[in-house]
Amino acid sequence: MNKILTYIILFASICGLSACNSDVLTEEEMTDVIYDIQLAQGIYQSRYNDFVSDDAKEALLRGIFEKHKITEAQFDSSLVWYSDNVDKLIRINDSVQSRLNRQLVVMEAQLNKGKKADLLVPHFIMLDQDVPFYAFTIRDNLLSKLIGDNITWSFNLEGLPKSTKLEAALIYEYADTTIYQDKIIDLNKEYSFSNTNPSKLERLKGYIRSDSIGMNQKIIIYDMSISDKPSEIK
Repeated sequence: MNKILTYIILFASICGLSACNSDVLTEEEMTDVIYDIQLAQGIYQSRYNDFVSDDAKEALLRGIFEKHKITEAQFDSSLVWYSDNVDKLIRINDSVQSRLNRQLVVMEAQLNKGKKADLLVPHFIMLDQDVPFYAFTIRDNLLSKLIGDNITWSFNLEGLPKSTKLEAALIYEYADTTIYQDKIIDLNKEYSFSNTNPSKLERLKGYIRSDSIGMNQKIIIYDMSISDKPSEIK
């Protein structure tokens, strides 16, 4: 039994709460929430100096609960119920670990093969009150690495509170015209921008920004990539 599962059982036993079945998250829902919490814990460990304060960690955790449309109380109660049904908790834990392992394999494969996306944009960035803006410009000599019929910029979010909105845009600059795509980012989920006809594209520009990030808020943007595949996000 790994330390994640041990922690969950210990937490539930200390809380000493009771949960009704009607309030308990399904196994699939619990798997999704715990998976995102595990990702957040990995961020804490890799960016320790950015998450020294408890407020920053709690803000990221609140963003996860908002993403899954649950409350902390629902999650806590579900932990208690699953701690009394350890076989189900072990099954959830195994599923989370499998997903994390698959994600690790994908990331290692990208690095080993020098995947285009890793060369064009960072896989992970963080926005906060001090740095509320990320932008990139890719010129034609690098764009030539994209040989497909599409250009797709995609990324995932965690830690975005309901009170904060981001603006993201992708700008396609051709010799005779400029195409501008923008979106308001207001949910913790995956987003993508996609366009066909990358030939003759001279520059590709993009940005994510906000003017309303509060103190101790850390907005995590991860799984960011630029590829020549069409977007699969509906």
